[in-house]
Amino acid sequence: MFEQDLDTLSTRDLLERAADCRTVANRADAHLLECAQIYADRFHPSVCPTRPTRRANDGRERAVILGGEGCPAIAEFAIAEFAAVVGVSPGVGRALLADALALRHRFP
Repeated sequence: MFEQDLDTLSTRDLLERAADCRTVANRADAHLLECAQIYADRFHPSVCPTRPTRRANDGRERAVILGGEGCPAIAEFAIAEFAAVVGVSPGVGRALLADALALRHRFP
């Protein structure tokens, strides 16, 4: 899995490797947020009605607003699709999309 056995590294080299791993993970997380923003843009629900305060029982897709006031709506079913492809639960996918939209629209 690793190109070098971590047990053979000095403490300094091991800490440098850990810092490098964190840098790579941070870049990947930032890129994932950017992907979430663009994905949400592609699923703007121009034809979906705004979600009512109570859940409707007809099963149709609706528009949901994630990320708070000032954020655009996204098609409801797009959230679960994003989560499934990214490999997280629907709740985590929803939070990720909400954070991505809030960062762009509320905290530029």
